[in-house]
Amino acid sequence: MIKHILSELGLPPKEISVYACLSKLGSAKASVISKEVKLPRQTTYSILNQLVKKGFVMQADLRGVRRFGIDPKQLSKMIVEKKNRLEKARQSLENQSLAETFGTERIKTFPKVHYYEGSEGMKRLLN
Repeated sequence: MIKHILSELGLPPKEISVYACLSKLGSAKASVISKEVKLPRQTTYSILNQLVKKGFVMQADLRGVRRFGIDPKQLSKMIVEKKNRLEKARQSLENQSLAETFGTERIKTFPKVHYYEGSEGMKRLLN
């Protein structure tokens, strides 16, 4: 369930697995997380830094050791924010026509197409 939610929020698979690991562990060092998700430690650090930048993960330095953790309430806030952004986008689309949005004129008429099949079609085409 949590993986599906994170995917809907736009996280790639590796970030999802690191976040899911943190949701089980609570808070942990990157080395512990990297062993759990079976990724190199440096890759795990990069992923954790991305998650911190995106606001999914918190970082704390305790006596020179970086620990990472999550706040489940933060995920709920992010879902609400995304919902609000999508609602504003929907309202904006309703207020503008698609032609105005994309800067193109609407096509008022469609080209006429004639189909000719078989020998009767060829006769009609040649006449």
